[in-house]
Amino acid sequence: ALVTDPLGAPFYIMAPQDAQPSRAFVEHGSGPATGHVVWNERIASDPDRALAFFGRHFGWSHQGGMPMGELGEYRFLADGPVPHRWMGRQSPVILAIGRLALQKNFVTLLAAFATLRRERPARLIILGESRDRACYSLRAQAKALGIADDLDLPGTVDNVFPWLAHADAFVLPSWWEGSPNVLLEAMAVDVPIVASRSAGNAVDLLDDGRCGLLVDPADAAAMADALGRQLDLATAIRPGDRIDHFGLDALSDAWVRLLR
Repeated sequence: ALVTDPLGAPFYIMAPQDAQPSRAFVEHGSGPATGHVVWNERIASDPDRALAFFGRHFGWSHQGGMPMGELGEYRFLADGPVPHRWMGRQSPVILAIGRLALQKNFVTLLAAFATLRRERPARLIILGESRDRACYSLRAQAKALGIADDLDLPGTVDNVFPWLAHADAFVLPSWWEGSPNVLLEAMAVDVPIVASRSAGNAVDLLDDGRCGLLVDPADAAAMADALGRQLDLATAIRPGDRIDHFGLDALSDAWVRLLR
């Protein structure tokens, strides 16, 4: 069924054949679908409950989205052993997560990190799948910049939450994104965030810079400065309770207002 979210962006809902969205959802559909494909077998058989899961930032997406109504579960997942030998030590650790692809803009991130390292000690961990020898390319860049000893590329992990919880800052430098689930995950554990303004709806999620720092993805100097500010306890901006604006209750209220 084709519906729209509270901001008017249309998207499709997929559900088992025996579960049809209510007529109200269908009547609000219009135009080509531009949002997420949303599905959740636990709730798809109950269209009334499904209301609370519809939206650009919510429910399960076809890319494995985060059910924001279960923040307690995800904060529980973050409560575990320190996942990396660098974490919890004197040098602060910056974490990035994403495929090692040009879209993720890790080339600019490494340049920014090299600038930061000239000013203070820090380490950078990038979690993500490597394709087309991207890992070797990033390591070569790091060596040329003199930061190879402070960069680690562990690959993919099953649970990113302990990594986010033990990081001193999280960075999302992407040239572009859809609706970045990893940014919501970082917000859920209240880690200081630096994100590019072009990373999907990062500007909205971070309340135009009030809940995290936003930078031009092409400006390595500005990215380095933002990372330095987020590593400093005196200047760091945390998301705080901003994630609550994208939880189950908030979305349900938005849909109720729309359908009235």
